[in-house]
Amino acid sequence: MRNWKPLAPLFLMALLGANNASWDSGDGTADAAPDAGQVVGKVLEVYGGVEAIRAVTSHRQEGMLVAVRGGGHGRLYRISDGPDRLSILVSYPDRNELRILSNGSAWRGPDASSLAEVGGPLKGAMVLQAARSWLPRLLDDHRDDVVLAGTADGRTALDVRIADDLVLRVIVEDSTGLIVRSESILRSAPGPVGFATDYSDFRMVSGVLFAFREETYASGYHTGSAVLESVELNPQGAQARLPVPKVP
Repeated sequence: MRNWKPLAPLFLMALLGANNASWDSGDGTADAAPDAGQVVGKVLEVYGGVEAIRAVTSHRQEGMLVAVRGGGHGRLYRISDGPDRLSILVSYPDRNELRILSNGSAWRGPDASSLAEVGGPLKGAMVLQAARSWLPRLLDDHRDDVVLAGTADGRTALDVRIADDLVLRVIVEDSTGLIVRSESILRSAPGPVGFATDYSDFRMVSGVLFAFREETYASGYHTGSAVLESVELNPQGAQARLPVPKVP
């Protein structure tokens, strides 16, 4: 197996020698490096199993968002209806931020009456965020075309193409099967922008595992922290909606 190279210099990691690549099967022994299907299978098992993961058609997350640059603390609400449909409300003391991704289109604005459709890197960032909110199911949906990028420092990297020009790298800890990081690069006019998210504080919610803490980075800079307080699976009624206008 080849070593995997991070998507950009900001994601440098100590690489293992190709001849020393190994996989922790979970029983304390090191096996030959697996194929992508084996890694995906282990992840799905750790996160609750295929049946439980597929039974989740949507989820609602609430918590706090700390923006490192100028944003301060805000109340975070996220509703995901799949890896390509996401609604977000961040309520700061002095303003709101709304973001919606649906049917290939994206909107942003300070409130429900001021949403504007966006494209380019702004839309791309929302596409990435939607995919990140659905990582185990994303791997399940793409298990036939996930690419094993290689191994580094006790981790295995899987590449998932989520758009024609956008690949999400999912980094799995060999010993646990946990998704501990994701990385991607958005191509933009000024130049490519690297995004990364670290995941921690894993908790079971009705039989499915979620990361309750996320640390986000852009172009090598720490941009914020999301600390979840609750996750509700398949919410109904008012819990399935945010105070935003309906979109197609």
